[in-house]
Amino acid sequence: MKKLFLPNYFSQNKINIVLFWISLSCDLIFPFFIWKYNFPIILKSIPYLLCLIIVLQVIFRRVFISIKLTGSFLIILLISIQGIIVSFLNSQNVYIIIYAWFVLFRGPLIAYYFKDQYKFGNDYVKILIQILLMIIIFELCFQLYEYLEGSFNMDQRGGSLGEWSTQYLIILEILCLSIMIGFALFKGKYLLLTVSSILVSFSSLLGEMKLFPYAIFIMAILSIIIYVILNRKESKTKIFRTVGIFSLIMIVPLFIYLSLYNKFILPTAGKTFVEISAPKFIKQQETSVQKDTQGNYDVGRTTGIIYVFNQIKTNPVTMIFGEGIGSRSESKSLHILGKSLEKGAITGLTRSSLIIIFSELGIIGILLLFFSMINVIFKLFKMLLHNIQIETACLIFGLLIFTILAPVWLWYGTSWTYPLVLYLYWINIGYIFNRYNTSKMNTHD
Repeated sequence: MKKLFLPNYFSQNKINIVLFWISLSCDLIFPFFIWKYNFPIILKSIPYLLCLIIVLQVIFRRVFISIKLTGSFLIILLISIQGIIVSFLNSQNVYIIIYAWFVLFRGPLIAYYFKDQYKFGNDYVKILIQILLMIIIFELCFQLYEYLEGSFNMDQRGGSLGEWSTQYLIILEILCLSIMIGFALFKGKYLLLTVSSILVSFSSLLGEMKLFPYAIFIMAILSIIIYVILNRKESKTKIFRTVGIFSLIMIVPLFIYLSLYNKFILPTAGKTFVEISAPKFIKQQETSVQKDTQGNYDVGRTTGIIYVFNQIKTNPVTMIFGEGIGSRSESKSLHILGKSLEKGAITGLTRSSLIIIFSELGIIGILLLFFSMINVIFKLFKMLLHNIQIETACLIFGLLIFTILAPVWLWYGTSWTYPLVLYLYWINIGYIFNRYNTSKMNTHD
């Protein structure tokens, strides 16, 4: 009998896979019903608790059983020790410390779990592509309901991901498209990329997601550059043909988005695409400060970074080590709030993951984060240079594109905390390292 993803995994560890799929399902469905139909907000804690069980297994196994303290795992330990000590010195609430630590490191620890303890089926990548396409279709259907229902404004048309979740949705769809790009360039799955990108263009129109055209353009240019570098020894005819077809495909969603912008977005945005793309308008948006009726401030990302910098620069120690893990974190379901958010002049300052990480971990934390990203990029690129299975190469290429642009995604929103983005990214990072290590072992044998 042919082993697929689920049957193969159930034969290895039934409890963990059940917990994990329940967690994924909760993160996909619960936000919408909590927001729209007043389901108890505590339901948001269920996927956290289920994921925590898996994360604790990784820590116990690596520290106490196999004692696999690799460089990246040591970085997690060092950042944890630094951030927790600083938090306690600043009299931070212990519950927010635990919560923020888990949110910060659950992704990499999930990757370790799937790298070390998981035996993937041979059809995993094929099933993954089907899942990604189903996610895009599922969210678009949800958005169509929100659009036709009529009571949702643009920023609330984030599919099933809850209120004000369009940033979450576009980053999720960008991750899906990144992987589709790998399959188009390396395996000729042009129809898959064409259909997916068109669906995402309509999704972006329904949700007024202005990041889409910029993301598509940058991803296309970056993909072409890396593809040409990796295939420089191939015939020029093949390279030109592949790049030409790929370029035409990437123009299609851009054309659709720009053609329909005036119908879907202009009536509420009040500005044409040319106007919102002007440097003056972008600067105004990123440096804006708006106060709502409840006294909360909605600040532009640049203003947020400047504000956080001004808060912590007064103390050189805080500048280096940050204010501690949890200081600028919050959980509405657990009703806990970081100390910096309680005392800050701008409350609810959690607009961007870069702001949160810089505030909590300081210069050291930011440098270690970017060092880790560069390390992942280097290893992914190295894997592509080796003789690996074509489907694995497609996945690696997609993750490479997404990782190189990670600073943009982290600046754009709280991307580090988006559960579905986090799971899909880190599970697949775990998968490719699992596959790469297995292939190396087979080569040595």
